Amino acid sequence: YSVNTTTGLLTVSPNAGLAPGIYEITVAVGFQQTNPDDPNYEANFRDLQDYQIITVIVGTPPVANNDFFTLQGDTPAPINLLTNDIDIDGTLDLTSIEIVEQPAHGTVTANDDGTVNYIADGSGYMGLGSFTYRMKDNLGLYSNTATVNFSIAPEGVILVTSLSDNLNATDKKVSIREAMLAANNDSISDVSPKGNGADIIMFDPALFDGQENTINLSAMLPIIDDVSIIAPTSEAGTPLLTLNMTSANRHFNITDDDVNVLEVSLQNLKLTNGQRTGSTNVNGGSIFNAEHLVLINSELMNNHTVNGYGGAIYNTGTLEISNSFFQNNSSILSSGGAIASIGGSVTLTNTTLDNNSVEGHGGGIYASNANISLINSTLSLNSVSMGSGGGLYQLNGELTINGSRIVGNDSQSQSGGGGLYIDSATTLITGSTIHDNRSSGTAGGLIQFAGDLTVHSSTISENSAVLGNGGGIFNGAYTSLIINSTISGNTASEYGAGIYYSDPQGFISTAIHNSTIADNHAGSYGGGVFSAGYAAPVNNSIIADNTAFDDGADVYGYLSGSYSLIESTSGVDTFATTNFILGQDPGLLPLGDYGGLTQTHALNSSSVAIDAGNPAFDGSAFDPALTLDQRGFNRVIDSNNDSIVRVDMGAFEAEGIQGSADLTVKWQSTNVGTSGQTGSLPTNADFIDEFNPVIVEIWVSISNSSNYGLVSAQVDFGFDATYLTADSIDYGPGFNLSQTGIIDNETGTITGLGAATDLSDYGAETLVLLARVRLTVKQVPLNADGEYIHPVADLNFQISNSILTSSQGDATVTEGSAVNLTLVPALYDLNDDGAINYRDLIAFVGVYNKTPGSPDADLAWAADFDRSGKVDYRDLILMVSNYGKVQGSGNLLVHPSNYSEVWQQDFLLASLINTEESDAAAITTDEVEPVLEAAKQQLAAVYDDSVTETLSDVKIEIVELPQNQLAKADAANNTIYLDVDAAGWGWFVDGTPFLNEEFNASTAGLFDAKLFSNASGHIDLLTVLLHELNHLLGHEHSPDSLLMQSELTPGERKLPADRDLEATDDFFGGFQTADFDGIN
Repeated sequence: YSVNTTTGLLTVSPNAGLAPGIYEITVAVGFQQTNPDDPNYEANFRDLQDYQIITVIVGTPPVANNDFFTLQGDTPAPINLLTNDIDIDGTLDLTSIEIVEQPAHGTVTANDDGTVNYIADGSGYMGLGSFTYRMKDNLGLYSNTATVNFSIAPEGVILVTSLSDNLNATDKKVSIREAMLAANNDSISDVSPKGNGADIIMFDPALFDGQENTINLSAMLPIIDDVSIIAPTSEAGTPLLTLNMTSANRHFNITDDDVNVLEVSLQNLKLTNGQRTGSTNVNGGSIFNAEHLVLINSELMNNHTVNGYGGAIYNTGTLEISNSFFQNNSSILSSGGAIASIGGSVTLTNTTLDNNSVEGHGGGIYASNANISLINSTLSLNSVSMGSGGGLYQLNGELTINGSRIVGNDSQSQSGGGGLYIDSATTLITGSTIHDNRSSGTAGGLIQFAGDLTVHSSTISENSAVLGNGGGIFNGAYTSLIINSTISGNTASEYGAGIYYSDPQGFISTAIHNSTIADNHAGSYGGGVFSAGYAAPVNNSIIADNTAFDDGADVYGYLSGSYSLIESTSGVDTFATTNFILGQDPGLLPLGDYGGLTQTHALNSSSVAIDAGNPAFDGSAFDPALTLDQRGFNRVIDSNNDSIVRVDMGAFEAEGIQGSADLTVKWQSTNVGTSGQTGSLPTNADFIDEFNPVIVEIWVSISNSSNYGLVSAQVDFGFDATYLTADSIDYGPGFNLSQTGIIDNETGTITGLGAATDLSDYGAETLVLLARVRLTVKQVPLNADGEYIHPVADLNFQISNSILTSSQGDATVTEGSAVNLTLVPALYDLNDDGAINYRDLIAFVGVYNKTPGSPDADLAWAADFDRSGKVDYRDLILMVSNYGKVQGSGNLLVHPSNYSEVWQQDFLLASLINTEESDAAAITTDEVEPVLEAAKQQLAAVYDDSVTETLSDVKIEIVELPQNQLAKADAANNTIYLDVDAAGWGWFVDGTPFLNEEFNASTAGLFDAKLFSNASGHIDLLTVLLHELNHLLGHEHSPDSLLMQSELTPGERKLPADRDLEATDDFFGGFQTADFDGIN
């Protein structure tokens, strides 16, 4: 060693051969004397010096090396950090690990044995993380700082952390192929955890960050063990992961070539561009399944086979598909455009197969010796070019179709079956629609040979057999039943446009019960039914309004049965029938939505088919019991109010005498002449102001009978007495007898408002005016101090306790919803004295050319009538146009052209006006409540739980809003007003509002209704409630906020785009589908 006497620096320089260890050097430190000749020098020196022991550690510091670990669960097993760390001249101190930087989503603590523990922070984080550490050796030397990277996932989950498709043991990332290898072999692959039996494969949220991403596969992924692959979704439930095949191969090959059945689940995947070509193993363009496969919330598109079955999926095992979508898949030179199943079973639930194609059989599905079930699913626009079954081809097995739609499919060959081709199967079709399918040959809708066919509570409509028989049904089944169903509008170039019976060898039985066959057309014989081989039994049914070019407009051939109506008897032999009505018009209304899941032909009120069915009809004799008509309404009632309860003929059971009572709120009376009638319900005023008169018109009708009119009518009427006074009642010109009504302006009611008529058939299927109630508005304060004038209140007008008596007795009354209108002050009465006069003009001149908010110009807020930002000549013209008008005089105020836009700017409007007469069902508060709760939960996630209390007592009122208004919110009483029928578009009430199953995502937060979905063409209730709840929270309309824009288009869904949540929490929440039970 050496000492620098100037600086006092001690330099230790161990010899090269010095052994590693701990050495001590004793150093004396003192002060230098300036006078060494002083006789006391030595004594003073000793007094001023000190001694210090310096410890010198001789050795090489240990080396800490970076690590990667795969962790599972919130508290994984201890991690041995020191395994790859080294100390060349000593030993590592196991107790000395020091965590330098903690991970972001957990805590690492050191143990005394060289291991550390990871404890998750409870956020549910799944993905990659890191921390840093250092340690000492036995001599106390510190190592460098090393980084430990790790992946963390729930227990039992193999986490994919790379979007590559490789087997790279050095990249410290897990690809989907490496994850599959670990799951298949119960082994470790790269840095994946070891597979263990039924594994779950999930994906690092950081790979997506809420956006879609793609893994390009270079080869097939084999599955030979139980596994669930769960990909992430957006907040709206749309799959984010696309597996795109880049070679001539399928995505998944699911088989272990063993008798044991594997359990496999694929969730939230988009599978694209799979393809199989060649001469062997070519079935299944995207998936080959020989096990038990559950496919959930996935999309299979643009997959293909050449010479193989199943453009998307080939199945020999058990296949269950839900909430999924297949499109543009094809099988060239073979069958099953989307799915082929040879043996096994296939169940589709809430799934659509659209625009798939084959050259062989089954544009959507091909099944041989398999059991197929379609539940609430759709086969649409699928096609075959040379085979049969545009939508589906089934040979043997069982076919069950429930609540589904077979729509727009096409068989371009002579083989037939535009919608369905069925051979030797047991077929049950219930609550379904087979519509607008086409065959270039025979059987536009469906064809069945041999086997058993049952069609129950379904509609087969507008299908066409271009060059053949059986536009709706070609029936060659051994046994067949048509029950509670409608066959309408089908065409065939030859025989049997509605049903063609082919008289197969082996025929056992057939029957038609309680069904309607109408409006079909045959190019030759049998417009409704062709039954030349045997007498088809027809019971309690209607065959009418059909046409045929040659003969047998309704039926050609033989019929048997009882209590049915055949309008045209030409070409039909009815010798075996009893109690038929022949040659009479049944009075069918056009095919339409008269309630229920499927379209029907309603009966007009004078139909001879009403109460004309078998008086001994017993619905319980059927299996299942036939207690409801096709729509789901009671099957046996007194439909014509003759006190006789008896079944009707046909699929539709007419209701008893029905009445309606409605009101409208106007500024001016509706001109009804001397008849008191109007063709349609007048439109309501857009709003109410304190000057314009308020006229409430009450309209009544017998809505389903042209023969039985009103004898008397009576309602109770309610209004808001806080702001309104009822002045008088004027009765309609037809109600000139027994006029009653008690006005109570304290409670805001008129009770017993009624009258009688001596006119015959008055109000029979026509709206007639019962009464007009004239009201005036109480004076409303202007309140324009420092801000624009705001609406004062939302006023409800409602009728209740309606009693309509017809010549056949009391009717069942449907009351219209309350009308809700906004009350606003009179704009031009600036001094608020009830008259627009010179005082108001002087006040106006005082702020002319000033802007709202200017000093000493508070009244400019009120005088800027068009809200242009300045009191100018346009406002002057409006003031002059209204000059001299007095409250209650009946003179209508002239409002700015943009009045509805700028003065009532928080109304949510339908972007399109429905010009068609609406038959949309009225929504109920019971239907609204579950969706309201879902909307509250979504907003609580957006903002935080602080809004929960604010929104806890939100009230819903179903009312009639003017024009295209959908809803409005009143923060004063925490109420949302919903238009009864969504401005004529009808409400879409989502039974699963968190899943967005009826929609396709277009941009962030914006969704469009899927083709043929229940949401298509309707107003989404969830979006409207989210919008109005935001108003209650204080948010205004904004063009920059998707959800808070002022207009909503039918078929759109808008969700909050910005959520104050950690991205990974949102992402992990995307895995939680209804079918995912969590991770054990």
